[in-house]
Amino acid sequence: MSQQARNTLKGYFQTGKVPSQANFGDFIDSGINKSSDQVYVDSSQNVGLGFNLPPARLAVTNSGTQILSGITVSLTSGNATASAQLLPGMQLVSMIYPGDVIQVSGVQQLFSVVSVATDSLQLSPTPDLTAPITDVSVSLFKNLVYIGLPSQTGTNPPQLVMTNQGNVGLGVTLPNEVLEVNGNVLAGKFMGNGSMLTHLNATNITGQFTAANLPTITFGDLHGKVTLYQLPNIPVTNLTGILAVAQIPDIPASMITGVLSPSQLPAIPNTAAVAIGVSNPIVTTIGVITVNITVPANTTFTLTYVSGGAVVNLNNVSNSGSFTPTATGFRAQITITQSTLITLTATLTGGTVQQANANVQLELSPAAYMIQLQATGTSAQQAVTTVATQFGMQALSNTNIYALAQSMFVAKYTSLDITTSISAYYTHLGYLFLQKDYFTFLSEVVKILNQSNNNNNNNNNNNP
Repeated sequence: MSQQARNTLKGYFQTGKVPSQANFGDFIDSGINKSSDQVYVDSSQNVGLGFNLPPARLAVTNSGTQILSGITVSLTSGNATASAQLLPGMQLVSMIYPGDVIQVSGVQQLFSVVSVATDSLQLSPTPDLTAPITDVSVSLFKNLVYIGLPSQTGTNPPQLVMTNQGNVGLGVTLPNEVLEVNGNVLAGKFMGNGSMLTHLNATNITGQFTAANLPTITFGDLHGKVTLYQLPNIPVTNLTGILAVAQIPDIPASMITGVLSPSQLPAIPNTAAVAIGVSNPIVTTIGVITVNITVPANTTFTLTYVSGGAVVNLNNVSNSGSFTPTATGFRAQITITQSTLITLTATLTGGTVQQANANVQLELSPAAYMIQLQATGTSAQQAVTTVATQFGMQALSNTNIYALAQSMFVAKYTSLDITTSISAYYTHLGYLFLQKDYFTFLSEVVKILNQSNNNNNNNNNNNP
């Protein structure tokens, strides 16, 4: 019985013909038998080769070890020989392809088939032996997957190879690594620290390297310009030629030895330093702050700041009451009358002019801010909008309602102004103020504030 072509099998069963037992045998042997050939297709159309329950769309398992007969193997490490020869007149039961694995009895290492000729195989790696071995038993392990089958001579590698060792090759007949690619790789990202990367062209590297990442570089190999801060400490004895003054960094006087002639010294301008310090750089209420000014003796200076929207100058020559001599300089009391960032500037009037600045930031409380708005005639509605915006009270909450109501009460806005302006503000922001009991809460707050004020007035009347 033998396998026959489809047209030959059809001829056995034409009308009027009687198929023989041999014809039926050819018909059966020419098809795939699920049991004998271990080919399975389940109800989900998953195909398994060697799997009776294929776990995926296509599942392939190794067909197992095959004992090869008619093969003589020559393994000699001395001349790097690793090959197999088919005995004359013999024919292998299974076709061997590059990438298949061969095991030789008595030898621990496995050998992969590199190339296949008509009657010989070239194996790899070179055997690790002390004496040649020939005429031994050979077992064959077939690869799990081939996509794009190579020629028997190995000249055309397959598109994809997965070996029994778990190595994957793309365009590689015998991958020796977990992934080996013969061609270009395009990827969005590579993981790892890159410690195993080799043969990189420096012209293709971008970014910055720290000194610790660079190996020792011979100075003669450097090109371009190097700034002073990039240079290490260089002994003066190693310097040759002439250095211009502009090329020399600042050198502490304590490190200079020898004698300097006046012509070697640069001109020293008549300079003086000014230092300004404030007792509290953030002022939470309008009032007086203390400014400390430190200057050299017998040096005139002017202190300038902004107050009430006007520029104010204080000069120590006038020896006004605002300045008191101290052991370290002068101290000035300055009254801040506006809510803004105040800049203090001291300017020397003798020698080279230098300046030192200090800033004072006012942070008024909502109540203090509301008092200022009431004093300037700001309407209740505008006052609520201004204070809520200034202090970040746009979110509707009992805490913000109480703070606004208390601030307006201290600023002597009427109860009606308090109730209508706060409810109108949050309604304008899109909150359902009247439908969430916030209006009732606000009314109760106003009653409590009024009651507290009446109690304080009664106490004052009873205690003249």
